[in-house]
Amino acid sequence: MNITKNINFNRVDEMAEGDVEFKTQLLQAIYTSVQDLKKKYIEGLSSNDEELIQQARHKIKPTLS
Repeated sequence: MNITKNINFNRVDEMAEGDVEFKTQLLQAIYTSVQDLKKKYIEGLSSNDEELIQQARHKIKPTLS
């Protein structure tokens, strides 16, 4: 898993409260979610599917937050 410096690891640590297993699961979930959004957004752009693009945009902010 290649996680960039864009993740706020302090926030992840706060959420995990010292639980290493939960922290690992949380980072994996973040990575998977961002990859899925990227894929959907690219699909929408490639096919000019405005509905798919809008759905991806709608999910981006809560996922990144």
